[in-house]
Amino acid sequence: MAIQPAATGGQYIDSTGTVRRVRALIAVGHTLIDIAEAANVAIARVQTLAAGYPSLRRTVAERIANAYRALSETPGANTRAKNRARANGWAPPAAWDDDTIDDPQARPEWTGHCGTDRGWWTHRQQDIPVCAACDEAHAQWKAEHNHLPRSEFMTSLSASRASASRRGESIAHDGRELLAQGYTYEHAAERLGITLPYLHHELRRHPVAVDEQEAAA
Repeated sequence: MAIQPAATGGQYIDSTGTVRRVRALIAVGHTLIDIAEAANVAIARVQTLAAGYPSLRRTVAERIANAYRALSETPGANTRAKNRARANGWAPPAAWDDDTIDDPQARPEWTGHCGTDRGWWTHRQQDIPVCAACDEAHAQWKAEHNHLPRSEFMTSLSASRASASRRGESIAHDGRELLAQGYTYEHAAERLGITLPYLHHELRRHPVAVDEQEAAA
């Protein structure tokens, strides 16, 4: 009587990670049909998961996970899917850690500094929806600095914004590394977790220095 039955494929489990995977694939341009076909599940099931249905069978979760591994490295081409994800604030695969995506307490890492004021500014500069963690951090930053005289407050604000701006140099460097490995511009942007226009913007803002060109020759 005390022996517990082994988990089976029909067992219902929490859908947190699966919902995140579906939404992440939508965020990079994959349609419900793309995901359903890759996972070999009904389109209606994928649709309910995108809407946030709280539970699902373990077998479905495993199929979606397999589809995620197959599709997450390759951007889709559906603009409507990307717009839907943007409007809902759904994070792309690059913002999730494979080890924590199933943890209900985990938060997506959009910028490399999410949960800080620097992260909030990075969101703004990349023109992507600000995540809750960065919104909270920015609100806290303002509360901690509101006592300053206006001129000092604005100086601190400018310094905080500048700290995020310096990330552009790293983006340009990492982007060129990926391009040199054969990635397309779009795929490099997806790997870095940024928008394609933002990658182009930082590459233009931070051209390769002469000494870097000589070192690479």
